[in-house]
Amino acid sequence: MNIQKIIESLSPNERKILPHLEEKNIQEICKKSNLDKISVLRSLKYLKNKKIIFSTNKEEISKKTA
Repeated sequence: MNIQKIIESLSPNERKILPHLEEKNIQEICKKSNLDKISVLRSLKYLKNKKIIFSTNKEEISKKTA
């Protein structure tokens, strides 16, 4: 998929959180993006589903291998 199509496929909330993904906790992403926690979590899930971001969370890894 080309980058332009990926950008066009992003929702407004996904676009808001992308610049803040270097933050290590959800509260910081919420604060910097001006979004509530649920919106951030949903956007993260959508970005994962689109394979734009990947999680290295141990809990998620264990779910995939179990």
